[in-house]
Amino acid sequence: MRRKISAASEAPEPPACKGKAAEFDVNEPPPFPNWGLAPGNTRHVAADAAGLDKANAGKLHLKWAVAFPNAVQVRSEPALAGGAIYVGSHNGAVYALDRASGCARWIYQAGSEVRNGVLVSSWTAGDKAAKPLVYFGDIFGFVYAVDAKSGQLVWRTRADEHPNI
Repeated sequence: MRRKISAASEAPEPPACKGKAAEFDVNEPPPFPNWGLAPGNTRHVAADAAGLDKANAGKLHLKWAVAFPNAVQVRSEPALAGGAIYVGSHNGAVYALDRASGCARWIYQAGSEVRNGVLVSSWTAGDKAAKPLVYFGDIFGFVYAVDAKSGQLVWRTRADEHPNI
């Protein structure tokens, strides 16, 4: 469906997860600790690690899609962990989306736009006592740590003075 940019506020939040889709998978720590596996922050993930190459790229299909209300762009690099995709948005929200269905496990509302990459701290697969954190920053210079399982704020600090605050 085509919409005017002014209709961005009309977009619904992703539906809330229920049942198994809402569960954090302790058997799936982040597959890579930064923006790709290659040194030098190239954001390159090799075909064998991604499970994607020329031979199977043509078999890709859209599994699900979500809208980000009150946002016209998403510039945040997503992170994968615990069966979810963690991504920040222009609307200041960070979403934990179930990878299988696209429903929202949780949504954390930061103080302003989140455009940097999201990082999830690692843990040992199967460790039910693990307390992984989701780290990100907002455009006004705040850095956040949010519980990866619940979306609850653990801490927030001002890393940089911003002239507009």
